[in-house]
Amino acid sequence: MSINLKRLFSAHLLCFLFLLLQGTGEAKSFPFRNIKPGDSLPAVTLEQLKGGSIELASFQGQPLVLVFWGADLKTKRQRSLKAFNDIKTLLPYLSENSATTLSINVQGDDKGVINGIIQQTDHPYPALLDLDRQAYGSLGIFIMPSILLVDKTGKVSAGMGYSHDFVDRLQGELSIMLGQKTRAEMEAELRPEIIEKSKEEKASRRQIQMGRIMLEQGMPERAMEKFLEALKLQPNSSEAHIELACTYLQIGRLEEAETALEKGLELSPESLKGQLCDARLSAALGYIDEAIADLQALLLRNSRKPELHYNLGLLFEQKGDLKQASGKYRKAYELRIKQKK
Repeated sequence: MSINLKRLFSAHLLCFLFLLLQGTGEAKSFPFRNIKPGDSLPAVTLEQLKGGSIELASFQGQPLVLVFWGADLKTKRQRSLKAFNDIKTLLPYLSENSATTLSINVQGDDKGVINGIIQQTDHPYPALLDLDRQAYGSLGIFIMPSILLVDKTGKVSAGMGYSHDFVDRLQGELSIMLGQKTRAEMEAELRPEIIEKSKEEKASRRQIQMGRIMLEQGMPERAMEKFLEALKLQPNSSEAHIELACTYLQIGRLEEAETALEKGLELSPESLKGQLCDARLSAALGYIDEAIADLQALLLRNSRKPELHYNLGLLFEQKGDLKQASGKYRKAYELRIKQKK
């Protein structure tokens, strides 16, 4: 047997073993891998959409809200549009506190696409372009859209991805940065009361669990029925939307997968399963290198998550890199075994 065939056999064996042990999980993370709160904002020069360049350092002395976004995929476009529209509701508060908002496209999207989004959101703040990816690289952006808050001394205060409670979280972090509230006060305001789940929620959860069982038994069509039933009971279940999206993806219904995933990530943008599914969708649409890069960025903060290594293995195998694939499958298997001990 040739070396490549042995490697492929080993990769598929580990893949099979991993599937026997696989579970699910979620992770929350600061959306920038190369900086952290308290760091100085890196020196970055950006291009203005209407021509000319500008340095971020020139804004020192005033609080900054930096919105980093991309529009290469429909899900990113939709989340960026929602983030911009939500930020507009905070403009009076930002103006009262002399805070400046900047929109920064970090993916080199077509200017026609960028202008279209600016027109749709009636952009009331400067639109900048990260053409040479200075910001993307120096900040280590791995979630889009993502928001970075910088205080008037040029220090990073907070960062976040987009979520259903985005406005409240952003205003809360701004109030902390501006010295108007303590973190304890902000978290007390945002922390939801613990209440008994409704009959609909409980029934929805049962449908989701049944759908997962159907998937384990190799019946994706039956699983979809269960996930759709869960959504009838609880339309805003991010878990059901993401499970449905991943199942659509599994059977090749990419457009429906993208729609369901968009809704799921809108409700829960930091869902690890949602981000894994998003990367697999990107690969299915032909963006395999970008999908691998996205998952490698997630590894920096989720290196002990076996499902992340496993999905990277799938992408490397799809690309034809069997050495990398077998290594990722082996790592996923080893981590899962440790979890089971």
